[in-house]
Amino acid sequence: MREELDFKSLRFFSALYRLGNVSPAADALDISQPTGSLC
Repeated sequence: MREELDFKSLRFFSALYRLGNVSPAADALDISQPTGSLC
């Protein structure tokens, strides 16, 4: 289970780095902004 959580976080932070903001990163991964903020 822990590996899955780490992979989700890695995907989110990668998108955040590329896109520069939580909202576009969440949109790119098709998740809600609050979910992205918790990653």
